[in-house]
Amino acid sequence: MHIIGTLMVAAIPLVGIFGLLWLSDRVRARREVGRHLQITVTDAVHRALGAVAAPVVTRRPGGGWRIQMRVTPGRSDLAAALVRVTEDVMERATGEMRRPFEIVLLPTEGSGAAGHGPRAALGQRRKTAAPLAAAAR
Repeated sequence: MHIIGTLMVAAIPLVGIFGLLWLSDRVRARREVGRHLQITVTDAVHRALGAVAAPVVTRRPGGGWRIQMRVTPGRSDLAAALVRVTEDVMERATGEMRRPFEIVLLPTEGSGAAGHGPRAALGQRRKTAAPLAAAAR
């Protein structure tokens, strides 16, 4: 009985190490999936519309994906095209998993600035811009 107890105590660090290795592998794999989706969406947008936006793909807190892009306010034609291309890519990329995704369009940086250049922005407080549009699928 004493030997079994000793073996159990000796096995605890090994189980802990293997558990942490497994966990780090899972985290790395999830990051790789997000990185792959971001590259896929960016390539599709650039192929269809040119370099008009730089999508950022992140995980949503409840599961699924969030795709954020910056668009110049007043360019509803561009926003509609970005949403269309992104929806097509995400529906194909998620495949049979049918993970929910959310497309968030934000105004471009400095689109509301009164002046031009870095000097004009120094005196202004930085505000968080509300999304122009969000579409959840």
